[in-house]
Amino acid sequence: MRGALVCVLLGMLLTTARADPFAVRNPVPDAPPSASTTDDPFDTNPKVEILDPGYAYRRNATLLAVGGGVLWGGAFVVAQVTRRRYDEALARIDDNSSYDEQVDAINDANHAQRIARWVSTPLFVTGALAIGASILVYSEAPPRIRHEHIVVMPAVDRDGAGVAISGGF
Repeated sequence: MRGALVCVLLGMLLTTARADPFAVRNPVPDAPPSASTTDDPFDTNPKVEILDPGYAYRRNATLLAVGGGVLWGGAFVVAQVTRRRYDEALARIDDNSSYDEQVDAINDANHAQRIARWVSTPLFVTGALAIGASILVYSEAPPRIRHEHIVVMPAVDRDGAGVAISGGF
């Protein structure tokens, strides 16, 4: 079971998107189309494209962190169930019970302790490793690239002429 869990976590860590990582994601909508069918040379709304080569890394890091959180939740549930069983087993040990009943109660308490030790602890440690790996993958993802198109157009007034520039600098 632990080997399969490690394989799943490594697979999530190493996968990348099948699509082109330089594809345009979330482009800013263009201005409404003008009445003419040709390109408007005086368009003052610069077009912005956002390229996201790190999208797959961030998505996989998020999934890995969610998986780590689920593992932590499972570790918590297992720990609480085994703690309840351990306390119930210790409550059965008293001076009035027979030797065989005391041995059975001690065996049940030891079994609950072993379950907490060998199931809950590895789940918690694996979840911590998954969350740590997700932080590393998310922080190492390439940043988003924002391309803004700069528009240069002439500006003429009755007092003079000039150039108007719009866009990001």
